[in-house]
Amino acid sequence: MNLYTLLSIISVICLILQFEPMASLTEWHAYNIRHGEWWRIVTGNLTHTNFAHLGMNLAGLWVIGFIFRPTVRNFLIVFIVLCAFVGAMNLFTNMSIYVGLSGVLHGLFGFWALAEVFDGRRSSLVL
Repeated sequence: MNLYTLLSIISVICLILQFEPMASLTEWHAYNIRHGEWWRIVTGNLTHTNFAHLGMNLAGLWVIGFIFRPTVRNFLIVFIVLCAFVGAMNLFTNMSIYVGLSGVLHGLFGFWALAEVFDGRRSSLVL
């Protein structure tokens, strides 16, 4: 599998989660998570408020993939860890509902930009 196949799979999953009943079952809801629906910690990042929100987040995901071109394995590991981390950390806020990839996208961008800096690509300091 190449990176663009993985990005396509993530995009299709996000699109599917836009529709009911999937959206209601996967949105990040603090109450539901605290009462055993732990999958929402990860899946809340994959649901979106509307198609414009979805489109902007998926555009960002693809741009990050195109700019940094990580390996599929590395991208998948960092993506899953960030989905879990963002979802879990949201439990320590006053939010009751959260949806969208924005937090994960910021994490991906920061991770790969720093990785490039540490690999000697000083141009990434500008990012």
